[in-house]
Amino acid sequence: MTLMARLHAMISRSRLPRLALLGAGVVAALGATTLTLDSTMAASDSQGVPGNKLPHVQLSAADGYQSISHMTQIISGRSPLWMFKDGSGPYSETGMGFVGSLQQGFVLTAAIGRFGHLNAGLQLPLPLAFASVHPGPAEVFDVVWAFSNPAAPSKLLHDPEFMNSTVMGMHAIRAFSIRGGLAWSIDSAANGGMQEYRFAWVRNDLLTEVNIVGYRLSAAEARAVALRAGG
Repeated sequence: MTLMARLHAMISRSRLPRLALLGAGVVAALGATTLTLDSTMAASDSQGVPGNKLPHVQLSAADGYQSISHMTQIISGRSPLWMFKDGSGPYSETGMGFVGSLQQGFVLTAAIGRFGHLNAGLQLPLPLAFASVHPGPAEVFDVVWAFSNPAAPSKLLHDPEFMNSTVMGMHAIRAFSIRGGLAWSIDSAANGGMQEYRFAWVRNDLLTEVNIVGYRLSAAEARAVALRAGG
């Protein structure tokens, strides 16, 4: 299952009435309209399994997106090293020097106006009938991992298991890579008929992954949005 499929599934499970169970999982500074998946993910962590623990440090929004034009943030929080993996990977947090992370999610502001926020009717993926009226980027999800081990970001970038890049529907598009990283187009039924692209790259001690979904979305349009992460 692709990252976006897992995000869609988790967000769907986290909508009301379950939002009331998250407590501190709702980011107060942004109001009850922005959800962090920290509590949901921590509850499903396997005790003692390497790679599944949330780090203590949440990175600054400046390491991801402080804002995206015409979009509203719906998710803010941390991510474990092995985000949404089935079981653990071969690397431990200590061995990789995993020290912090950031995960964010954004959707078209027009979708918030049409459907409401996550706790008031918004569903992902966005309905195709709505997205088709708003071609281009419609959903943006990013994850940034920070390491004290300088070799870790590149090692993980080029590990197909960590990047989950061998699942069905993943197609490498190296011409659209960012900062010498990797890029893929993704065919997934989880996107409800929309196009999806994934970009991943290393910048200093950070590994960044951005997934972008939209109707009639081109790789060039998606890359333009991805380039703004951490910039």
